[in-house]
Amino acid sequence: MTDPAIAEDTPFVPEDDTYHRASEDPYWFETNWWSLNVPERRIGAWLHAGYSTNRGTVSWRVFVWDDRGADPGRLAYYKNAPDVPMPADADLRDLTLPAGGYSVRMLTPLMDYAVSYGDADAGFSIEFEHRSVHPPQRFTPGQAPAMHNPHLDQLGHLTGELVLRGERIPIDSFSVRDRTWGPRGGHHSRATRR
Repeated sequence: MTDPAIAEDTPFVPEDDTYHRASEDPYWFETNWWSLNVPERRIGAWLHAGYSTNRGTVSWRVFVWDDRGADPGRLAYYKNAPDVPMPADADLRDLTLPAGGYSVRMLTPLMDYAVSYGDADAGFSIEFEHRSVHPPQRFTPGQAPAMHNPHLDQLGHLTGELVLRGERIPIDSFSVRDRTWGPRGGHHSRATRR
């Protein structure tokens, strides 16, 4: 179900930087997703978290691929933490995901963020700032490609450092972040006839 008052040109507000908890629906789900690239090394990375706010759990993952392979068995780095208990007062504007997860800190509302994660046992860490090049863009709710709405996409300039297999690799590229919130899964995933 989408809000008919929300259209493609409806602006986002600073409160959209954190979790909404707008419904008692057990399928209410909020995401944050960060991507980065090191083109000259053919390296890419995603950091993703999905928070089931009314169930009180978050599933997060960090994965990196390089020229050795992008399939699960050959990823350069992969960590997945499913269904970890999440504090009810979690605030995405300044949060470290539980169970050793990545951190997000809002620097400028709706525009700039610091993201970091480390796994000392694997000789892996990632730390970057995402400086947005435009305000977040909205898709019209219910229309492709963003069926889970509200949904925002935002291009940013990323600078920082990736440590992979103990090697320090500078990050300096453009990439995208996104966020969605709303019901997902269960009966919300079933097709309806028109």
